[in-house]
Amino acid sequence: MNKIEVGNVGVGRVFAHNNALFIVAPFDWVEEKYSNICIATKNHDDYDIGREYWFNENTMVTEIDTNELKKLLDN
Repeated sequence: MNKIEVGNVGVGRVFAHNNALFIVAPFDWVEEKYSNICIATKNHDDYDIGREYWFNENTMVTEIDTNELKKLLDN
């Protein structure tokens, strides 16, 4: 899996960063930015599941392939 800037991860896509998984939420017109919702973590010191986080758009993350996520649903 290749690292990309979080600003290039599409809405509804999942990415890994700092031992946690996030999904990109739709644009927040109040905050005027995209939020990222934590959906799983091993890093409980920094992230809580279900909480929104904002990262600098240049933060390097690992986008998780949608096909790999779908395979998990088949189990």
